[in-house]
Amino acid sequence: METFCEVYVRNILPALRALLAKELISNYSKTQMEAAKILGITQASINYYLCGKRASKITKALENIPEVRNIVRMLAKKIAKNGNTRACEIFCEFCMIIKSNENYLERVLKAIGIERESVYFLLKNE
Repeated sequence: METFCEVYVRNILPALRALLAKELISNYSKTQMEAAKILGITQASINYYLCGKRASKITKALENIPEVRNIVRMLAKKIAKNGNTRACEIFCEFCMIIKSNENYLERVLKAIGIERESVYFLLKNE
């Protein structure tokens, strides 16, 4: 059994980075370098995400969930507006949003092919 944090970091976080990079570049005119700096990763990673060479299967699965698309749009807008938002805060916020809504959580876990019963949640309210 894995903790949700392990599942999140290994499966969801790379896809989130890819979705945020696409959103920042396509809708907020950020360059790959600017998006990389905001997200705390390299420009090469951004390029891999955009070309579908990294996390593409899970990215596509999450992209098909309207709630995830809405959260990504909201976070990208927040980043574009506040400019100084730290990447770790954005990633934690996404995680908290997903875990706080049972429907979102079920849809995300299903999209990445993980059974809810195989995930251990560290806090009682998770």
